Amino acid sequence: MVNPGQVLYTTGEWARDERHGNGKYTYVNGDVYDGEWRNGRKHGTGTYTFAATGSHYYGQWKNGRQLGYGELVHSNHKYYGRFRDNQVTVGTLK
Repeated sequence: MVNPGQVLYTTGEWARDERHGNGKYTYVNGDVYDGEWRNGRKHGTGTYTFAATGSHYYGQWKNGRQLGYGELVHSNHKYYGRFRDNQVTVGTLK
């Protein structure tokens, strides 16, 4: 049985039995993360696409959280700026 939030499909690099390096991961709910991993967490530059809405975040990650510069794109607008702990801190809405 697969629980919500578990990884359904993975491709990419591994080190010490953890995601490490570049990889693409598709979750059970259809969300996809394509980017860099370190010690089993999103870390570096990557894109997270939300299956339910088609929105996506492209930018920097640290220890599994959006942190640094990024772009959050929705169907009718986009935000570019700084993120901290998965939250918008400073930026521009277009």
